[in-house]
Amino acid sequence: MQYIDAEFAVGQEVGMPQFITDDGVNVVFSYAEQFGCDAIDRIVLADNTPKMLCDADWKYGVFPDYQSMVAGFSFMASDWNTYVSGAVPSFFGEGAEPDREEFDWVMSRFSDNDPGIILTMFVNNSTFDARGGLPRINVPVLLTHGTLPSYCTKDIMEGIAGLMENSRVEEFYGGHLHMIQDAAHFNNVVLDFLGQSDQ
Repeated sequence: MQYIDAEFAVGQEVGMPQFITDDGVNVVFSYAEQFGCDAIDRIVLADNTPKMLCDADWKYGVFPDYQSMVAGFSFMASDWNTYVSGAVPSFFGEGAEPDREEFDWVMSRFSDNDPGIILTMFVNNSTFDARGGLPRINVPVLLTHGTLPSYCTKDIMEGIAGLMENSRVEEFYGGHLHMIQDAAHFNNVVLDFLGQSDQ
């Protein structure tokens, strides 16, 4: 599968056993808030936000209000299989026609999760607010998102980028899983950003 091979290749190139591009964003923002970026060279943030819930002071979240967030969590807790059957296609983006092998792989991986653990992760992420780390990020930052409606929109990613002094946004085909759907392009751009591209 292209994504597995490509992901492994990126991890090898940057000297990491696993290339974390999604919920690792919480670690990045928290680290920057606590320690600054003296020990960090560059950051890649894929389709995520330092605060999931929108409010009067923050419009770059993925949940427009508290009620919609709770409704989503309630649905997840009450009927895991139905939730997964709707969530996984949405990760690929509205109108996407994912490769069957990739789709089945994501579906099996997501379905195998313990619903309680996933719900706990989402609940924790929903109250997480790492905006305090944004002013301390003074290294180059690459933010990525998909072209298809899915999770973080272009406006969200560009809004977050505008809060960091040395950042840029790149679009890739796909939705929340654009690093799978547009793997070759994604890996080339990321490796080039990290200064490790062969091109």
